[in-house]
Amino acid sequence: AQGRNPYTNKKANPLAQLKTIVSKYIFIVIFFSLIIFLAVKDTHILSDSPRSALSYTESQKPILVSSDDIVITGKVVGISDGDTLTILDSNSRQIKIRLAEIDTPEKGQPYGNRAKEELSKLVFNKTVTIIQVDIDRYKRVIGKVYVDNLYINKELVSLGAAWVYLDYSKDPDLLSVQNEAKRHLRGLWSLPEDDIIPPWEWRRR
Repeated sequence: AQGRNPYTNKKANPLAQLKTIVSKYIFIVIFFSLIIFLAVKDTHILSDSPRSALSYTESQKPILVSSDDIVITGKVVGISDGDTLTILDSNSRQIKIRLAEIDTPEKGQPYGNRAKEELSKLVFNKTVTIIQVDIDRYKRVIGKVYVDNLYINKELVSLGAAWVYLDYSKDPDLLSVQNEAKRHLRGLWSLPEDDIIPPWEWRRR
């Protein structure tokens, strides 16, 4: 007689089928949970990056940075005067930065050296983030400069180390900060009245 195949017509074990279904279900849940976790993590990283948002100091409003903005980072390796610095970027290129919307006393002008010292204390040998506003005729990057969450341009005005550059400023908060510095006689506002001269007028002499 012909031998009988022991696997023919063998009934499936319901318990085994259930275990298989549960295993597949658990695998799918874990797989999609991992995808969701990675997506949320990436979103959090992007929200903390300099290109997505930059926080101002406590008295300032956060400003969202457009994807069209040019953002530069580098280490400050030189200070030319109170409103001009040089950075070394990640490609070891030196880039000269002129702080936007402010103007500090010139060399030889009362408070000129002190303004340079104030900028140096805030940024020298530190990594800065710059939002590029323009390029001037001297090929310098005109920019808003930050060290972590501190907006340096505004900080210099608050310290009385810089004037609001009225012809180029678009930030109304800067004038409020300057008025406060004047009321408290900070920095250059503590000088004798004859020595308090806007840098743009000093340069015309």
